[in-house]
Amino acid sequence: MRIAMCCQNGREVSAHPGKCTRFILVDTDSGLAQWLTLPADAMLRQAALTDHALGDCQVLLARDGGADLARRLAEVGVSLALTTQTEPGAAVAAYLAGDSLPVTRLGKGVCAAA
Repeated sequence: MRIAMCCQNGREVSAHPGKCTRFILVDTDSGLAQWLTLPADAMLRQAALTDHALGDCQVLLARDGGADLARRLAEVGVSLALTTQTEPGAAVAAYLAGDSLPVTRLGKGVCAAA
């Protein structure tokens, strides 16, 4: 499984996946992790998600996120999962243990369409 985590500050799992440009990509099968930095025009809030750089991930982990982005991600097979963990390794472990929060916030509507 490939998991992408919002990590805008380079240290902690962050919120606002639609605005995030820095992600840690984790392959749970191999245990390998790598950084992905998106250009501004590829931010999830404004980019088309078909053939997006995060499109081969099954899960996007973030500290917060809205229903509009969750819906758009689901349309391309990516689940938005929310975590209370700030440390990236702990966030992945918690997600794999079944500890994630549902997306319940409607959001501001800026991620509704690209």
